[in-house]
Order: sequence, then structure tokens, then C-alpha cells
Amino acid sequence: MAKEGKEGSHYRDEKAIRALGKRVRMLRKEKKMSIEQIANPDIHPTQWARIETGISNATVSYIVRIAKKLGVKP
Repeated sequence: MAKEGKEGSHYRDEKAIRALGKRVRMLRKEKKMSIEQIANPDIHPTQWARIETGISNATVSYIVRIAKKLGVKP
């Protein structure tokens, strides 16, 4: 799962990234909110969608913002 880069290697846990995205999507849908409704202004809707689909590996800062918007602990 570690991917080699020019600068060395880094670890990207695809399974965990997808699991986080699924949980974020589930919590957002429980609130009956669209990505556009919940994302702005703290997180761009495109970035929110990338996190939900597991394309983007969310930083801790994003995880904290998302948790606050969803009303859960990070």
C-alpha cells in the first residue's frame, strides 16, 4: 500500500480513506443535506465530494471541520 515517490515513500491507507468517506456521506444524508448545503463556506463542495468518494485523503484540519459541521466528535 505504500507508494514510492521521487522524494521517498508515503503510506496511503485506501481502505481507511474510503471508510471515512462512507461515514461522512452517511452522517450528511442523515441530516438530509446536500453537499452544497453543508460544505460552504468552510470546505469547497468539490473537496467535500472528493472526501466522500475516497478520492481525497482528508487532512486532520478538514476532518475537524467536517465533524463540527456534522455535529460529531472528530
